[in-house]
Amino acid sequence: MIQVSRGLVDQDEEDVQLNYEDFLDRSTQAISTRSATDLKGASDHTFAAVPSTLTITNFLSVQNTITIDFRYDLARGLTFLVGENGSGKSMLIEAMVWCQFGQCIRSGMAADDVVNDIIV
Repeated sequence: MIQVSRGLVDQDEEDVQLNYEDFLDRSTQAISTRSATDLKGASDHTFAAVPSTLTITNFLSVQNTITIDFRYDLARGLTFLVGENGSGKSMLIEAMVWCQFGQCIRSGMAADDVVNDIIV
């Protein structure tokens, strides 16, 4: 989509008209209309959670405490975590996994490696 929009905007014509149809994928690839539960051998072991709050204290890059109240701080629906490298996007996911399952998703990290006990 980004490549298509760049190509359209970079055209020499001054009055380039863009509409949503310019960004649609015109491929003829078939799309399945079956849900995952309709598929043979669908897994019975699915974990689904609706977090209400997340309080992080001295965890990885966090010093002191931060609290995210998902009921009020984030709108319902699709949420994107966007930020610079090292700003804490992965740390939020890591904290949620660590709280729920007691393990790290980063390779080579033990559950007790996440404690930030360095005082600055």
